[in-house]
Amino acid sequence: FKALPPPLDPTTRQDLRVRLAQIDAEMEQLYSRLEQLSAARQPVADALASIIYPINTMPPEIMGQIFLEYVAAGARPVSAWPIDEDLKTASEHPDKEGSFKGTSWYIDVRATERGPQALASVCRSWREIVLNLQTLWCRLRMVLAYTEEAENTSILQRWLSRAGDRPLDLDLRKGVLDGRLLDILASYSSQWRTFACMLDVRAPIPHSFASAQDHTPLLTKLTIATGERHRILNAISTETITVFSNAPCLREVTLYNLALRRITLPWAQLVCLDLYFQSVEECADVLRQTSRLETLSAVLSDPHDDTPPRTTIRLDHLHTLTLSHPMQRNLDILAHIDVPALRYLDIYAVVGWAAERLTALMARSKCRLHSIWLTSAHLAYMYHSDAGITALCAAGAVRNVYLPKVRWPRKDFAAFFARITADSSFLPSMETLCIEECRPPIPYGAVAEMLHARWSGRSAGSNGIKSFRFTRSARAKDWDIDSDVDLNEPEEMLDIFTSARLAALVEEGLEIDIQP
Repeated sequence: FKALPPPLDPTTRQDLRVRLAQIDAEMEQLYSRLEQLSAARQPVADALASIIYPINTMPPEIMGQIFLEYVAAGARPVSAWPIDEDLKTASEHPDKEGSFKGTSWYIDVRATERGPQALASVCRSWREIVLNLQTLWCRLRMVLAYTEEAENTSILQRWLSRAGDRPLDLDLRKGVLDGRLLDILASYSSQWRTFACMLDVRAPIPHSFASAQDHTPLLTKLTIATGERHRILNAISTETITVFSNAPCLREVTLYNLALRRITLPWAQLVCLDLYFQSVEECADVLRQTSRLETLSAVLSDPHDDTPPRTTIRLDHLHTLTLSHPMQRNLDILAHIDVPALRYLDIYAVVGWAAERLTALMARSKCRLHSIWLTSAHLAYMYHSDAGITALCAAGAVRNVYLPKVRWPRKDFAAFFARITADSSFLPSMETLCIEECRPPIPYGAVAEMLHARWSGRSAGSNGIKSFRFTRSARAKDWDIDSDVDLNEPEEMLDIFTSARLAALVEEGLEIDIQP
């Protein structure tokens, strides 16, 4: 048992109270001094940071714009092709002026280097800016293949919620959408601005997705693909996609491997249309409804038919026509249309009957081409069987001629250049001649003669050639087995005289780019 200490006497208690008051007063003075020092410290720290880390002094609005530009610069452009993004339609060609559509860009939701997630992981202030910047989350590209449904659902919901009420650009073509994802997307249909997806034609369209009809007021660009290349299930199924039938702002549509009877669209208001793996008959039926169409790209896979159409379809506003994909096997659509405003024509593998169709089209339409692309024409079609040269003759007063990946030997190139040199009525208004990724050696002498003749021809009333480009591809795999190109053909030496002639033309202002 321990006894309690005796109580303090009044004098001792009073002394303690005084001492406690002194300590409190001293602490209050110190706290006040700390506040003064803290206030004095902040401007010094800010001044130092502005010298060492000037980016930290920028307002959040400016930082947000920098973030947006940074992410956009690292985003991969996405073309109209749902499967092969490296292929471009004619309307995306950089030399085709006045085209309605351009290449879009999207942010990959799993991007770890230049995506918004990377920016948000730098520091707390950056994370706050990124998470509150809705424009960083409204351009969404998502690969669905090889991932779990729950993961896809979680990522999609997170991105869409961060986009707020901004218009949405959605690209979900890499994998087939399932019902749950379609449910989520449907709830945001009023914000769709561009929408690209791959649908499973074997499964019924979810009611939630179908109910988005009449709720797509902002949709301007639509891409739909199916996973069935041969369209067997397309032909069997009777269900029609009507979700996009009432989209007042819709102007651009790409349909890949989807039977056109399977979808209802406001065709009359479209200005840009890309059709892949449909028939000529399907394409013609749709074109009858597209009176405002400006650009058309098509891959028509059904067999060639010599039966002439009953009537032709007049497309008064069509300025760009592309039929140049390597899988293009049918150019019969040329016989179905009348295109008086056509300016840019890009076609693949001109054979005899196709050249005749093209000649008839140009005569019927009376259009004045600005540029023509003839891709992968066989060597014999150009000079000997006259299919290629017939196509160029049909082009009339075209200004720009592009011949990518042509399969001609040097003698046919030389003959082609000789024709241009001797015949002023052949391509009389040509200002640009571009021959790219060709294998045979360059016939320098014939090139120099042609360029000199057409450059000097300016004084005879024509515009004259302004630009010439010839590049070669050394990859043997680029050439067909049955091609007549001799991969071992010896090079033609560029002699001093020819070199001097070319140099003189360059000195006078002619653009020449020859890459042997």
